[in-house]
Amino acid sequence: MTAFVNVETFTSPWEAHIGRGLFESEGIHSFLFNEYQIWVNWQMSQALGGVRLQVGAADVTRALAVIQARQDGEFERALEAEWDLTPIKCPNCASTNLETTHSFSTALIVFMLGILFRFFFPIAPEERRCKACGTRFPYVV
Repeated sequence: MTAFVNVETFTSPWEAHIGRGLFESEGIHSFLFNEYQIWVNWQMSQALGGVRLQVGAADVTRALAVIQARQDGEFERALEAEWDLTPIKCPNCASTNLETTHSFSTALIVFMLGILFRFFFPIAPEERRCKACGTRFPYVV
């Protein structure tokens, strides 16, 4: 029988699942204790000791190393290196204060379909508008 050791405690099950997902992505099998009690009565989270993220006794050192790497920002830096997270700028004034806009006809069609089928879905933005200078340019992903 494997003994489980608490490595982290969370006040909400959502945060605990994020931590568990991180461990699973690193190949560390983990377990959540008190998760369902907190889902049912979240006000009692502090009294019950929160949702406890547990790992096997053999994986404690690896789990603590993953927690330390997360706190040091290693995963965030890896994400920034993999994805281009530079903010989009206005081609006219280089401002980053932008908003996405939809054409009136697209919004009207989606609204009418929502009334007809009783189901509303999000509209893809069509263009960006700079709040600083008013320049409009295409929304490109």
